[in-house]
Amino acid sequence: MTSIHHISDDSSQPEAVLRAFFKAGEDGDVAAVRDCVTDDFTLYEAGHIENYDFMVRAVTAIGTSGGIYRWYLSDLKTRIDGNLATIVYRNRGEHQPAGAADIQRPAWLESAILTFTDRWRLSFLHSTPIAPSGK
Repeated sequence: MTSIHHISDDSSQPEAVLRAFFKAGEDGDVAAVRDCVTDDFTLYEAGHIENYDFMVRAVTAIGTSGGIYRWYLSDLKTRIDGNLATIVYRNRGEHQPAGAADIQRPAWLESAILTFTDRWRLSFLHSTPIAPSGK
């Protein structure tokens, strides 16, 4: 029996998954990250190619670090074409590792691809750091 799922052209649905992914990272919640990504999730991060296992290590480290990690997404532009959604956006972080006096404020230009099977999931994320003097 084949199940038919309605794919909405409502951009808020894939955007909500992207925001949930970053919220799960902030919270150190590996299970919630897993819920947001496909089995073949790929991350291009600052010249490195990573996968879900990398995310598990990173999110686990955040969850046990005692530090504060926040991500703020803005300027989202979303396009839905069939069962694929692409989102381009700016990401600004506020990171304060445990014991650090200063807050780091990195920023990135990012793009994400989400695929729809039974629901939207993040399959690819590309992140390019913005130099501190960049606008």
